[in-house]
Amino acid sequence: MDEEPSNPIIGTAAAGVVAPPAHIPGSIIRAARIKIGFSQEDVAKRMRAAGGATWSFTTVHDLEAHNGRRALLADEVRALAAILGIQAYDLLEEKP
Repeated sequence: MDEEPSNPIIGTAAAGVVAPPAHIPGSIIRAARIKIGFSQEDVAKRMRAAGGATWSFTTVHDLEAHNGRRALLADEVRALAAILGIQAYDLLEEKP
């Protein structure tokens, strides 16, 4: 059986990289993205390069805008944090 290749940041189910979804406040993503001067498309391109094949600027928009929350897998959280230059735990809850 051929095993699907695993990306170093975003793994695959075949590689055993599966975790429950995390809900990320969209305001955190937007603030981090703007702080580093990235557009939504910049983030999406980097997520695609990291193995998030279906990411587009609308994915990033949805993360930021849909009532501030959208579920992500753990490996997506790690990749997104790396792209935004922050720690993964900084994405998990808003600071007061």
